[in-house]
Parts: sequence; structure tokens; C-alpha cells
Amino acid sequence: IHDIAETFFREYKSCSANKPFSQIQAKRAVNRGKNRCLNSLPFDHNRVQLRRRGDFQTDYINASFVDGYIRRKAYICAQSPFNAATASDFWAMVDQCGV
Repeated sequence: IHDIAETFFREYKSCSANKPFSQIQAKRAVNRGKNRCLNSLPFDHNRVQLRRRGDFQTDYINASFVDGYIRRKAYICAQSPFNAATASDFWAMVDQCGV
């Protein structure tokens, strides 16, 4: 059993260390405060982009589109809101995407 656990551990470490897609927007200084956890960031290529409204400086929300079996962008995977600003962004995303 120890060998199996060690094998899974090595596999996990290799997956988490190898991030093939960029996360530039999530790591921008203006967006960092919108991330609950720094180990769970959306990739740039499939992140949800909010329509800019009011005086907002960014279109960022910690959320990604996920393809379904039949339809592209069938689902949204998002962090739960943790303050008033992220709650506002979350509901704006729900409205914008027709969820």
C-alpha cells in the first residue's frame, strides 16, 4: 500500500507543478484581492470575463467556463463570494451569463 500511495503522491506533485496554461489575469495586482485561495486560479483562456460596469477597473472574476459533453461553455466553475465586492461580481456574472 505504501508503494501505491507514493505513486499517487508523485503523480499529484507532477500534475500540480505542471501548469500548461497561463494565469496572468488572476495574478495581476488589481485582481489578487478577488481570489480566495492562490492555489485555485482560473486559466486565461477559459475564464469568465465580466462586462465592465460603472467605474470598475477590471473584468476579472475567479470563475471559468467548463465545456460539457455536447455544448462548449456549458458550465461555470467559480469560487464562492467572500466579501461585498466578490458577491457583486458573482451576481453580475450570473446575470450576464444567464445562469
